[in-house]
Amino acid sequence: MFLGKPGCELVGDRHFYILCAQTHRVISSNAWSSAVAPGDKLAMSMVLKLQCTKTQCPRCGIPLHDAGAEVNRNGGRTW
Repeated sequence: MFLGKPGCELVGDRHFYILCAQTHRVISSNAWSSAVAPGDKLAMSMVLKLQCTKTQCPRCGIPLHDAGAEVNRNGGRTW
């Protein structure tokens, strides 16, 4: 599914979180069976570790002004 796509290496190295789309809470792998039910909406968030002095994402140009938030490519934020 991710082969040949941007972020493929991050997925392979397990640098991501799966979250409940409604609450934005991270679902840990050991709680999967009790935290996820059929019909639940999930989100995937990549974990990027960058050391950068720029004020915007070099790829998509979104401002990186919220230190406590991760900004995704669509402008949404997850905490």
